[in-house]
Amino acid sequence: MKKGKPGPSQIVGRSSRPNLLAHSPNQLSRSSVVRENVPKVRKSATARHASGAELAANAASFAYLPFETAHPIWLKDHVAASSGERRRRLEEGGHGHAEKEMLRTVWLPAFGHLEHLHPEFEITDFQGGSRFIDLAYIRPPHRVAIEIDGYGPHWKDASRRQFCDERVRAAHLINDGWIVIRIGYDDLKDRPRLWQQILQQLIGNLYGQVRTQDAELYSQEQEILRLAARLERAIRISDVRAFMQCGYIVARRLIRQLEDKELLLPVGGGLSRAHCWVIKGSQQH
Repeated sequence: MKKGKPGPSQIVGRSSRPNLLAHSPNQLSRSSVVRENVPKVRKSATARHASGAELAANAASFAYLPFETAHPIWLKDHVAASSGERRRRLEEGGHGHAEKEMLRTVWLPAFGHLEHLHPEFEITDFQGGSRFIDLAYIRPPHRVAIEIDGYGPHWKDASRRQFCDERVRAAHLINDGWIVIRIGYDDLKDRPRLWQQILQQLIGNLYGQVRTQDAELYSQEQEILRLAARLERAIRISDVRAFMQCGYIVARRLIRQLEDKELLLPVGGGLSRAHCWVIKGSQQH
């Protein structure tokens, strides 16, 4: 968790690129166990984060887009809805490399969307000062604070007292009704699948059944969305046929499924006569 005062810029590192499509979102735990007696989000804690429901709706609207497309849209929405120190931090890189890697290698492969996630979420700590949670998952009646440990100058130069203070702050968050998850940075590179499973299990235990749409998105559709994001133009059926090594009927059916989910939008010719498509929210034509 970061303090309110500006800190040194984080250094962008290199990491191996995982296969985001290796694990289907329908592997999410179906457990119906729900924690009880966890306090609801206090009004004072959410007042500084405007339009939470609207942000969630926006995030849901570009679900299952590739990370390179979904993340900038999601972050731009949060910058626009924020103010004060939180907005400054978001604009100046407070949402840094480690947090992005967590979303790219763990969260998006596990859930397919960034809905209910808030970067650099501002809270008032036990000493009365402002602090920022790396990633906050806010979905009533639960709140999950996700912290990425062990990356950047903050951790390299941390004293033993600072290390202990971080644990005290985590304990206060738990006492205030938060569920605290701390992920080691190296695990984002070395064991991303482990954390995908842990978080899937957690969210499944808290909220039970996942949305029907989560289980219905096939890996082939995700492959087509990634292809569409890489192209510098609208995608065509011939592109899908060449990429998927399939016939016209199969390629058209896959495109139609993405149209029905409003993930691909037709360009010209109307819905029934369209010959090319773009990802919803993209600038391709």
